[in-house]
Amino acid sequence: MRWHRALAERARSYGVQIETICLVPEPPAPRMSFDELDLRWRRRDPALVRLREKLIEAARGADVFWNFNGANVHPAWLPHLGTFNVYGCFDDPESSDQLSAPVARYFDAALVGNLACLPLYRGWGLRRVAWAPNAFIAEDSVDGLTPEIVRSEERPIEVVFFGERESGWRRERLERLAKAFPDAVFHGRGWSSGYVSDSERRRMYRNAKIGWNLHNSVGPVNIRTFVLPAAGVLQIGDNKCRLGEVFRLGEEVVGFDSVGDSMDECIELTRYYLAHDAERRRIAANGLARFTRDYTEPRLWDYFQQRFGEWIDAWRKEGPTAPQWQPPARASLIRRVARRGNRALARVGLQIVRTRPAVPVERRESDAPESRTVALAWAVASLVGDATRIADLGTDGGRFAVEAAADPDRTIVSSHPGRVSVEASRGNVAFLDRRVAAADGPFDLAVGVDVLDQREDFRSFLQGCAELAPRLLVTTGAPSGARRAREWTAGELYWVLRCFYARVDLYALPDPLVPSVVAVDVNTTLSPLIASCGDPLR
Repeated sequence: MRWHRALAERARSYGVQIETICLVPEPPAPRMSFDELDLRWRRRDPALVRLREKLIEAARGADVFWNFNGANVHPAWLPHLGTFNVYGCFDDPESSDQLSAPVARYFDAALVGNLACLPLYRGWGLRRVAWAPNAFIAEDSVDGLTPEIVRSEERPIEVVFFGERESGWRRERLERLAKAFPDAVFHGRGWSSGYVSDSERRRMYRNAKIGWNLHNSVGPVNIRTFVLPAAGVLQIGDNKCRLGEVFRLGEEVVGFDSVGDSMDECIELTRYYLAHDAERRRIAANGLARFTRDYTEPRLWDYFQQRFGEWIDAWRKEGPTAPQWQPPARASLIRRVARRGNRALARVGLQIVRTRPAVPVERRESDAPESRTVALAWAVASLVGDATRIADLGTDGGRFAVEAAADPDRTIVSSHPGRVSVEASRGNVAFLDRRVAAADGPFDLAVGVDVLDQREDFRSFLQGCAELAPRLLVTTGAPSGARRAREWTAGELYWVLRCFYARVDLYALPDPLVPSVVAVDVNTTLSPLIASCGDPLR
């Protein structure tokens, strides 16, 4: 609460009319999961009743209620506030099941900290969704630092990483980095060096050349995303294409993609920039300049207030569009246990399924085809690797092409006859109103998103792909509502592709609305699937 009060006090100094309210019924205490919140509200827990009354009183006369951390507000309370209600969350997708998924759709809008999770919220049915840069870093800011200083100064610390190493998702990756760079500085939960004070952390950042940024799942945005460039540190971060939406790749930040446990690209990039100090300084200085221009707190508050103003204007014209809370039927204990077990099993490509006829499994609003297509295209982009000449053969409205083109070293020729349904394009994408041909190349990668399910003549399509480029990324499991010529199991997909390529690796999205992939085998029941193919059989 002290941090939030300080944030609000600084905002008021910029002219923002803002007040804070603590949404913990009996502080200090951690946030509640939705199951706990809902159970306590059903029982009319006196502490929650008092919190609701306190919130209604605080909202009186306000225009906007922003649930900044997305917790401890039951959706049944929202109609009584009289405000435009904005859901905020910086913990997706790791905490979505018990934080954002049960409640976000009942708000009028959402500000989402993780760029990669915008399709998730739109798939839940929210009409107004925007990115919320998590750049509130006053405690880590370095006074007086300029791009000119970064370009000219020496820094004694080669590499730093401040963050936990206990989660299985990144433990092995961090241990690989620690082994490859024994002089790197690591601090945080799970490291033998433990924590350091705020002042010592600032000192280390101020003297570091390179800082790594790794996420527990799909990124790219966390506090480090902004702390590193603000301190003049060259950021080498994962989730490359999404990172390219925040800073310019190769100019203000360096990105890599790591699927599975491979960290080879990150290690190679780190060694390169340690050996090429002038390039490191240039990119780090540009990152600081970009932070200063776009991500300081006064800039952020200008951005948020503009968003609120646009949303409220539309809201007043259209009237409320968010559904009101209706208590759902409680899932059976067996179904709840299976659902939680599936979240863990999804990481290894497995799912608990029914073995006897049963009532149809309830479908989430998140099955929106548009959001599923966006998430799938973004996920495919994370598997591009070192390809620089790409033929895009998909039917996804150009989403993959625009996403992959965040890397300026890539050139993409995209076949999308008719209107390209993307909001923006890039200079390194050429959209064609016909099919991509070999004469448009040469290409080192062909990509087909949402193509294979819709092709009757998949054999001729795959033969054409094998002749077009030495590698292929192709998906199956098209979004709901798309026309399908056929549906594929993982085994069928694998063995058909093996008729055309000597190497086929399968991946899947555990959540079709989150662009994060896991390696799977032919027995997986996950969908959609992505196949990475190489070594065409001539």
